[in-house]
Amino acid sequence: MAYPNDPEFVELGVFECMAQLIWKGIQNPHWLAQDQNIYIPYYAAHIIGSYTMNMETFAEEAVRAGTTTDGMKSIVCISIFFFFFLFAYRIVVVFAHAYL
Repeated sequence: MAYPNDPEFVELGVFECMAQLIWKGIQNPHWLAQDQNIYIPYYAAHIIGSYTMNMETFAEEAVRAGTTTDGMKSIVCISIFFFFFLFAYRIVVVFAHAYL
């Protein structure tokens, strides 16, 4: 992620890989609920966004890889919600321990 304009990972199929991880989260809720797999779709969406926000050609490649279907949008929104919910919960726990 240090070099989001580097085409190497795009050429190797990073968008296809991240799309498959997001779809796995959509199609397999049991897998998504195991361990810390709930974070995987969020980070996959983050990787896709990091590559596509600077380069138009990367954005076109991401669309061709199937990263923008309605199901993808739904799981990305859900993943972001859960991430921020867990983050907020963590902050509350830390403050509760600090002040109690």
